[in-house]
Amino acid sequence: MKKLLVTIFLSLFISGCDSPQVKRIKQSCLNLGLDKKSQDYKECIKSDDHLFAYSLETNIINEQKKISKHNNYAEKVNLIDLNINEDDYEEVDFPKFLKLSFTDTLLLSSLKDQYSLRKKIKFKSDFIINFEDNKIDIILTADDPKDDNNSLFFLSNAEFQNVEIQKKIIQKKGMMWFPLSYPPTKRESLIYGYFDEAPGQMLRKYIFYLEDVKMTKVNLTNEEIKSYFLNNYAERNKSEEKSAIQIARDITTILDKIK
Repeated sequence: MKKLLVTIFLSLFISGCDSPQVKRIKQSCLNLGLDKKSQDYKECIKSDDHLFAYSLETNIINEQKKISKHNNYAEKVNLIDLNINEDDYEEVDFPKFLKLSFTDTLLLSSLKDQYSLRKKIKFKSDFIINFEDNKIDIILTADDPKDDNNSLFFLSNAEFQNVEIQKKIIQKKGMMWFPLSYPPTKRESLIYGYFDEAPGQMLRKYIFYLEDVKMTKVNLTNEEIKSYFLNNYAERNKSEEKSAIQIARDITTILDKIK
C-alpha cells in the first residue's frame, strides 16, 4: 500500500512539474482529439516537430476551408460590374511606381513626380479593410515572396473613390462591429485607382483612391499547402544546431511513421 501511494505521489509530482512548453504541447495534442492513452498521443507530445506533424492534416483542412471562404467571397465581388474602362488603366510595378512618385513611400508626404497624380493605374495587391472609431481604413500590401517577414509595400493612405466600390467590397449585412477587419483572408487582387491630393490632412498629403477591384481565386492542392506549412515551419525554427533542411527531413520521417 505504501509503495502504491509513493508511486501515485511521484506520478502527480512529475506531471505537475511540466514546463509551460510541455503543457502546451500536451494540450495541443489533446485538442487534436488524440486519446491520452494512445500511442499517437505519446508520439505527439515528444516535441514541437511531432506536434506539427500530427497537426498537419487538421491544419490543411482548415486552410482549405479558408480558401473556400475566400473564393466564395471573391466570386460575389467579381460578379458586380462597375463599368470602368480597363484600357484607361496602366498596369504598373507598384513598389517601383511608389519610389518614382514619392520621396516617402510610407506616408506619401512628399511628391517626386507631378504626373503620377490622377494617373489611372492597376496593380496586384492584398487589401485589408479595418473598421475602427467609426472610420474605414484601407490597407494595400503585398508579401515579399523571398522573405515571409517582409512586405514589398504597405500603403495605408487609401480610400474608396465612391460609394459603389465600397458597396461592392463590403457586402455583408450587420458586419459593422468595431474593431473588425474585412475581407477575412488576405489574397492578391487586381486593384484599380489613382493617387491624388488629400485636402485638409496634415501628414497624409496624398491618397490612393480605389475605383475597382478584381479578386483572384485561390486554388491550392493539399500537397501544395503541406509543402508551404512544412517549409514555413522549418524556416521559423531553424537554428545554428539545426538547419531548416534538417528540420524538414525530420518531420518528413515522422509523417512517414504516422502513415
